[in-house]
Amino acid sequence: MKYRLLDEKSLVFEGADPFEVSEYVNRHVGLHRIRLPGTADPAAGLRHRKAGLIDLCRISYGGPVRVVSTGLSNVYHLQIILRGHCRYEISRQSHEFSSGDILLLNPDDPIDLTYSEDCEKFILKLPATLLDDVCAEQGWLKPRDGIKFIPIRYQLHEIESLMNLLVLLCQEAESENGS
Repeated sequence: MKYRLLDEKSLVFEGADPFEVSEYVNRHVGLHRIRLPGTADPAAGLRHRKAGLIDLCRISYGGPVRVVSTGLSNVYHLQIILRGHCRYEISRQSHEFSSGDILLLNPDDPIDLTYSEDCEKFILKLPATLLDDVCAEQGWLKPRDGIKFIPIRYQLHEIESLMNLLVLLCQEAESENGS
């Protein structure tokens, strides 16, 4: 992809053990468990920055991996597949995502994602309170069960302005004054 989302300034891990990367992700991005077929090669990578209330994360596990979680508690994840592909299992349905596809994960949805060996993804972590505040500021009626996104495939080329916004967020988060 032609977009620069987090550069070397945000590098946390490179050529690392996938379980070490997973532990970091659990502390900063969202609770999950990973399952690897066979032994873990030290090829995982992670870049991470915080920008106000949101987190920006670029991750690859360096091999095929299954990520499972009972839910993200009080955060949403917008995930962009930068390379490779993944399969999302939810409500007995399987959804396939590949490079350029966007997936929105709700706080209370169980997560069952299987990533290809070459998969790299970008995660924008949004606290649920941020969306609640937007609803309140705009005078929008928030659903009783909270805001829920449907698990459909969004594609970058359809909402390229989102990608431009994410690039600006990453640049600002990595700038000297952005910290």
